[in-house]
Order: sequence, then C-alpha cells, then structure tokens
Amino acid sequence: MKTVMNSFGAEAIAWRQAMSALRTFQAARGSVEVPRRFRVQGVDLGAWVHACRDRYWDGLLSAAHVAELQSVPGWSWGPVRPGTWRHAFDALARYATIHGSTLAPAEESVRQWAAAQRKAHASGELADCRAALLETLPHWEWDLDQLRWHDGIQAARQYAHQHGTIGSAAPGTCVGGFGLGWWLQRCRQDHRAGTLPASRAAELEELPGWSWGRAEHSWDRGMAALARYVAQSGDACPSQHEVIDGVALGVWVSDKRRRHRLGTLPAHHVAALQELPGWQWSPQEASWQRGLAALTQYVDRHGGACPSSGCRVDTYPVGEWVRAQREAYRHGHLAARRAAQLQAVPGWCWQHQDCPSAHCCAT
Repeated sequence: MKTVMNSFGAEAIAWRQAMSALRTFQAARGSVEVPRRFRVQGVDLGAWVHACRDRYWDGLLSAAHVAELQSVPGWSWGPVRPGTWRHAFDALARYATIHGSTLAPAEESVRQWAAAQRKAHASGELADCRAALLETLPHWEWDLDQLRWHDGIQAARQYAHQHGTIGSAAPGTCVGGFGLGWWLQRCRQDHRAGTLPASRAAELEELPGWSWGRAEHSWDRGMAALARYVAQSGDACPSQHEVIDGVALGVWVSDKRRRHRLGTLPAHHVAALQELPGWQWSPQEASWQRGLAALTQYVDRHGGACPSSGCRVDTYPVGEWVRAQREAYRHGHLAARRAAQLQAVPGWCWQHQDCPSAHCCAT
C-alpha cells in the first residue's frame, strides 16, 4: 500500500512540476506550442505536452487534468483525430446533449462504440479514466435495460404532459424518435408476465390515464377516430400517416389488417370494421379489382381490351392501368392469378402492338 501511495504521490508531483513549466513557457512565449525537444525547469516539456495530447485522444487523461490544461491560455488538443477513443466519445456527447440520452445514436459506428464501452466495463477491461468520462454524459447508464427504461418513462411523461393522458398513445406513437407505443406495450406484457419491477409499475401508474388493460381502450379510441374520418372523407381507408384526435389512425388501421391476416383479430372487431363504408382488408387488392372492373366495362362498350394510354372509364384511367399491368408482367412482377384474370378478358393482349385496334374513350 505504501508503495502505491508513493507512486501516486510521485505522479502528482511530476504533474505539478510539468504544469508549472508549461505556465512558465506560456508566460514567456505567449504560446503553448512547445518544440518537441524543449526543456523548461528540468522538465522535458515538449515530450510531456505531446504525451498529454496523445493521452487525451486515447481517453486516458483525467477530467481534472483536462480542465487544468484547458485553463492555460492558448491551449489546444491539436487537430481532430478520427478513429480515436476521444473522437467517438465527443460524437456520443453531442448526441447526448441534443437528445438527453445515449441509447440510440443515429450513427451505427457510435452505437457500436458505446456498446463496446459497456461490454468492456462489464468485463473489467475499461480504464477507470474512460469510465469516469462516460459517466459525465447526460443520462449515461452502464445497464442498457435501465437506460431504455429512463428514455421510455421520460417519453411517456412528455407525451402525457402534451396530450393530458397517456391513454391515447397508439402502438405506432413516437416521441422524439422513441417508439413510445411499442415500449408501453412491452411494459404491459412484462407486467402480465410478472417481470416488471414494482418500482417501475408504480411510475407507470402515476401517468394520467394509465391502464394495464390497454387493448379495449385502444380499440375504442381507434374506432372513434376512424368513425370521424369516415364522416369527413366518406370511406374507411385513411393513409398510413393519417392522425385524428391524437390517434395514429393509419398505423392503427394497418395493425388491424395485419392482425386479421394472422387470424388474431377478435370476431366482434372484424364485424365492426366490415360495417364501415369503404372498409378494405387489402386496399391493394381492392384497387386492382377496380382496375379490372373498369377494363371489363371498356370491353363491354368497345369490344376489345386495348384502350389507349389516355383512355378513361367513368373517370378511371383504365388505359394507364392496362399499361401498368403489361409492364409488371414484362418484369415478372405480376402475380400469376392476376395474369390469369387478365388473360381471361376477351381481346386481351400482353403487347400493345399486338392489339387489333386501340380506342380512346372518356366515358
């Protein structure tokens, strides 16, 4: 122990001597750009300054020593050194300052670097100095689970403050890029499984409008928003990005269609949706069938299945639709059953030039 203490004492004395020499040099020269082989007061100052900068970029210079050097007028760490520990740390620090989190930086390389620091810390391989620097970052956590919890509960509180309730957060709801809706769903799943700590459950229950039984509440809010959309637009096919009364309606509708395909949507939900005007379980299929119906009308009126590109049937652009089907077929993108349906249309041709005639219509 005495040897270790003596070592620490010697290092502290050497540091003070070098700092004194640096301040003397700066006062005399008005600069801290010390030549590499320059000595001051018996200190090899040029080599010491160079070593300090190396240790800084390696993340091995303590915060106290960093601050002391930066207090010297004119001090700099030299040109940025990409690929060093400090360069990655600075990128993570910028992200943490802006977003208040270190969970998911946009740059993949920074995410991987942060994960590597946590792994090294867990195995006892991370230098104490580096660990101390990381702990100065806003909301840094060594435990990723704790970090995700912190970001999730902060996003939930922000959403509840803005909307007056957490109950309107749908599965696709995001706050500042954080997937709040899915995080809340995971919390409820963990609670049902008995794996959510009581302290976390208590924090969730403090949110206005919180309910552990989320499914029916979400259904009622979604249906109310969809009914309002139908009243405004006349159909039940909102775009993916449609939001009504704080409900991400497009995402909600997509979720119901997905669950219907998987067979997990309750029968009474299926029935309620099918009663809505214009409801479609597969909008893409409905759109294609509309095109086929327009082509069939065209054939009935003109006796062939070769409308010109600008042709319309009851305002539907059947000519453009036919062109799109032929192009999809040429590139191998047309489903076999759709190709068979087109082949069954009287007078259908896969090549426009093979058609006996093309009519332009606006009926």
